Amino acid sequence: MNVEDAARALDKKLRPYPWYLSVGVGDTGAGREALFVYVKSQRHKEIKSIANGWMGFEVVIRPVGSIRPASLSHSESSHLS
Repeated sequence: MNVEDAARALDKKLRPYPWYLSVGVGDTGAGREALFVYVKSQRHKEIKSIANGWMGFEVVIRPVGSIRPASLSHSESSHLS
């Protein structure tokens, strides 16, 4: 199994939970591929079950808090069109 397949499988497992945001694939900085899991908070038993790895890949948990839309001023939003 490659890292992208592992990421898809992990996303499918975590998608039902409201604290889960996303999973990404990246390098640990030591030349190893890892799964980066973005969550609102880390206080969930399911996170502990994947903290030691998923399908042979390292898992890095990244708590980012709640996501909310950015409020842009009129001049800022005109640059986005």
